[in-house]
Amino acid sequence: MSYTALYRQYRPKTFDEIAGQPHIVNILKNSVKAGRVAHAYLFTGTRGTGKTSMAHILSRAINCLSPVGGNPCNSCEICLGILSGGIMDILEIDAASNNSVDNVRDLRDEVLYSPSQTRYKVYIIDEVHMLSTGAFNALLKTLEEPPEHVKFILATTEPHKLPATILSRCQRFDFHRISAADTISRLEQVSGFCGAEAEPKALRLIAAKSDGSLRDAISILDQCLSSGVKTVTYADVLSTIGIVDYIFLGQVAEAVMKRDPSLIFELVEKLVMSGKDIQNFVSDMILYFRNLLLFKISKDPSDMIAATEEALHDIRKISEGFEKDEITAAIRVLSELEPMLRWAVQPRIMLEVSLVRLCEGIAGDASVVLSERISLLERKLSAFSSISKMPNPEGAHKAKKPETDGRGFPPENNNASSSTVDLQPNALKTAEAKEISAPAKTSGLKESPRSGIAGRSTADLQKAWHEVILTLKERGKRALSSILQTAKVTRLDEKIVCIAFNNETSGKIASDPANINIIEELISEKSGGQVKIKITLAEMSDADDSCSAAVVDEVLHKVETLSAEHNFPFEVFDE
Repeated sequence: MSYTALYRQYRPKTFDEIAGQPHIVNILKNSVKAGRVAHAYLFTGTRGTGKTSMAHILSRAINCLSPVGGNPCNSCEICLGILSGGIMDILEIDAASNNSVDNVRDLRDEVLYSPSQTRYKVYIIDEVHMLSTGAFNALLKTLEEPPEHVKFILATTEPHKLPATILSRCQRFDFHRISAADTISRLEQVSGFCGAEAEPKALRLIAAKSDGSLRDAISILDQCLSSGVKTVTYADVLSTIGIVDYIFLGQVAEAVMKRDPSLIFELVEKLVMSGKDIQNFVSDMILYFRNLLLFKISKDPSDMIAATEEALHDIRKISEGFEKDEITAAIRVLSELEPMLRWAVQPRIMLEVSLVRLCEGIAGDASVVLSERISLLERKLSAFSSISKMPNPEGAHKAKKPETDGRGFPPENNNASSSTVDLQPNALKTAEAKEISAPAKTSGLKESPRSGIAGRSTADLQKAWHEVILTLKERGKRALSSILQTAKVTRLDEKIVCIAFNNETSGKIASDPANINIIEELISEKSGGQVKIKITLAEMSDADDSCSAAVVDEVLHKVETLSAEHNFPFEVFDE
């Protein structure tokens, strides 16, 4: 005798055996008991939720010779004949392969004949959305006013593809996805019928991977039992369906949290060498980050996550190291990667690049640009420091331009004996030049009496700002730290620092009162004086304009001070 799949062997035979659809079971049972059975039903829902099984049970219940509480008895002549397929009055039609107008015309002619053995002739049309437009039109009138001895049961996974005229002529029932608890309960019953056992965490894993489809869950269990084992273990399920466990997913998430790209490459190597499918792994990672997000925003998300107690504990612990913005960013990056893998020639490389991108953070590219800008500013400050050491140029009537390196900046080994300097207002309007300021303390100058970060050089400001960002990272404020890396910091006056963003969302996040307090506290601590911050939410160009006037005035004032104390003239040329 040929083997029959488990989901077919243990298909429900009564309404009470249907899992996860009590809202439909109660209505249909009461309809059968009251004799108020409609002429047409429409069952909709995702795969494996019991649509076809419910249709078969209903077809027997309305024809059963001795129904029990609305359920078919499954022991009378009619029930046994329907179960064995010997009664031809119950017809199941696959609309995917019988979707033409001619097929529906044949059906329309057949419904005129009375049933041979049963009370009602029942037509079960599966995947009814596959019918052509002409076939729907041909079925329409018959479906609206069929003979009294005919009942129609339509089943589909895509009800939106059905014409409104068809929908309006049926009683519609929407089948829900089967919950993890109901799936596990049914799997335990099936395992008992087969004389086998299954570990609780193995059943929870099967329930999680079935995604609400009981048929898929029983098929996975059937596949595990095919190896001949009497006890299905967690490892058996992992090897059967080819997925990675929560421990490995947690290791990848921790590598992202710790910003460790080298560990990412090691884990991807392990994933590929174990033969796991990269696209399935990305889907699992998206689900894993979703679970991390649940722990960040929900007090008790255990019921929404189909995982073992150990896995739930690990997920909770890892979630504490992430900010919500980081988790949502990771989900967004991986979701963009998932469809691209279908056509990728090198899916492994694409996975590695995406995970490394997560390690660097969303503002990774901005941090590189910021470092380059700081380096250029340090060179400019070095050039201005040399001005204070210049001798008095007698007979100098007009300032001359210093030599440049071709990019508008002083060369690396600028001659300190240069006697004149030209400041261009146009250059001062650029993002870099606006941050230039002469050091507060140089050779031959008295120390500035002003306190706070505004009384120091731009180098001190950038150094303090860099320390603020590092401190935020150490305190676990990685999201805020990443946002601040994209900001432009400038001095307005002695006690106020302007922080400008080129992204309005980032500016609003930084403007949160709690974040403002943290930033002011840290920047005051690192600078050695009390300061307040001003956050500009406009585009970077507008933000620069709001901060530029005070900066330009301060630069010119310092150069005038240097000129007066060292007795060298200067003029500002506007070219």
